[in-house]
Amino acid sequence: MTYIVQRDWALHNKGGKSQQRHKEKLKEAIRDKLPDIIAREDLISGDSKRPVRVRIDSLNTYKFRYQHPNEGEGEGTGEGEGGTEPGEWSYDAELTLDELSEMVLEDFKLPNLEPKVTKEVTTDEVSWTDIRKKGPWSTFDKKRTIRENIKRNAFKSNPKFENIHQDDLRFKAWEVGKKPDTNAVVFLMADRSGSMDSDMIYLIKAFCWWSVRYLRQKYDRVEIRFIAHDTTARECTEKEFFGVEGDGGTMASSAFQLGLEIMDRHYPTSAWNIYSLYFTDCDNWSGDNSAALNLAKQIVLRSNLFGFGKVKGSGYSDFPKQMENAFEKEIKFTVFKLDDKGDVLNALRQVFVNRD
Repeated sequence: MTYIVQRDWALHNKGGKSQQRHKEKLKEAIRDKLPDIIAREDLISGDSKRPVRVRIDSLNTYKFRYQHPNEGEGEGTGEGEGGTEPGEWSYDAELTLDELSEMVLEDFKLPNLEPKVTKEVTTDEVSWTDIRKKGPWSTFDKKRTIRENIKRNAFKSNPKFENIHQDDLRFKAWEVGKKPDTNAVVFLMADRSGSMDSDMIYLIKAFCWWSVRYLRQKYDRVEIRFIAHDTTARECTEKEFFGVEGDGGTMASSAFQLGLEIMDRHYPTSAWNIYSLYFTDCDNWSGDNSAALNLAKQIVLRSNLFGFGKVKGSGYSDFPKQMENAFEKEIKFTVFKLDDKGDVLNALRQVFVNRD
């Protein structure tokens, strides 16, 4: 007797599909919480090698629930003993900082990035162009050597890999050429005067921390310059920039002037894409507004983008309004707000988008 059996091999794939579906639901749940996650202090100031823990509500799958015809009717006052129905469960999901970064930064891109084809922005490009019988052992081509050996033995009616001769050896050869590259420099300038409280400074730190991580992760040739100011400006290291606190007045022109000097000295626009980001609590000495505005216009001329960040902007100065009015029609000028931690992600997306 012959039996015909039809097996549904798709059943063997359901475990993997269910696992993949769970991962997608987990990512979706984490994305919904990103505005709160990315500004967490344990993330910004903690150990970057430690896993990131995110509290996730139970990932329930929608399903039909069948009801008896006599169930579901009745009325009551809502008083009485505690319910017997189970509550909603939640758990901590763990992911690496790299995994979280991928979710946060996947759509980011430096706006108006232009290739700068000059001598200063070419990089070496190695191309494997030839196969030779002699060369350094670091370029030894095992596959081609085996092929040549078998080919030689085949002429002797013995197509096997054995008895390697010097003539069988093959080595890769390369040429080093030049290719045009894209250079970018980002200026992070921040008001660190006495009016900047710890909450404001932390919002700037959170924004800049993600900006620096994104730029170094996505682009090999990006330089970042840090400038802090009160009535005078100074260039800082990355560590100093995130830790320095000032207690003086506010003159934005000092930061703009120093930024321009560094641009003109090290970053000609013919060779560099320049991005300038300035953070302020919207206070500025009124006698400095005109000078700051004129210097800002020069920065905009040199920059692919000028971002003006208003950090809990409640100052009494007219400076922010003057800046917005002066650059109202300038597509390279953008204003973003950082009023609380939930604004960090939206501000990053507003700055790091492709405006082509």
